[in-house]
Amino acid sequence: IRAGQVLSAGVIQNLRSRAEALQAINTLRLQARQTAIVLTNPRNLSPSQQVVEMTKEDVEGLLNQVSDGNAYVVRILSALNYLEGEQQVIAVPQVALNKQVFEQGQGVANLSLNPSTLTDEQILSRINALFSAANRRAIDAGVLPDPVTGTVGSFRQVELFRFVLALKERNDSDTIEIQGITADRVFSSGPLKLVLVALRNGQVILQSE
Repeated sequence: IRAGQVLSAGVIQNLRSRAEALQAINTLRLQARQTAIVLTNPRNLSPSQQVVEMTKEDVEGLLNQVSDGNAYVVRILSALNYLEGEQQVIAVPQVALNKQVFEQGQGVANLSLNPSTLTDEQILSRINALFSAANRRAIDAGVLPDPVTGTVGSFRQVELFRFVLALKERNDSDTIEIQGITADRVFSSGPLKLVLVALRNGQVILQSE
């Protein structure tokens, strides 16, 4: 387990009482315990052993914050690095308002290229740069990145390869605009899911699945 690694995460909302807030927090703590056990594989672990420990002050502060009726994204993070076999993981909470960041179908990043003048590898490199730009914009807009990787989402490599191959097979000699647009509404909790759309003269000629 790496320091800052997300052990569990969830959106807490529509709470009607402090007791419901505590139940939601305990659910996340239980999920964090299960994650920690899978990753560290501790031996001779008793069923009642907490494994993931948080201070009373952190739990109380989290409880007070999420009990105000707003929607929050809550993540339980490992405070330190841990090796296989360790039976205790110190964790800290991370909490933020779960606001909407992007609408569905909203453009996040784009680029222009001429497929006929580039190799497959060069097109892949350009599109990966588009993903990096989209990642930066999403973080700046309020999507919480993974503390370890710094990313807010991923794009299936098989879909990326299919998109590039289909783009090359068209054999277009004109300049093509490629846009990364949101597949769904995006909130602070993420993830950012993108659809790639290729346009020529403003008309859609290709779209990823």
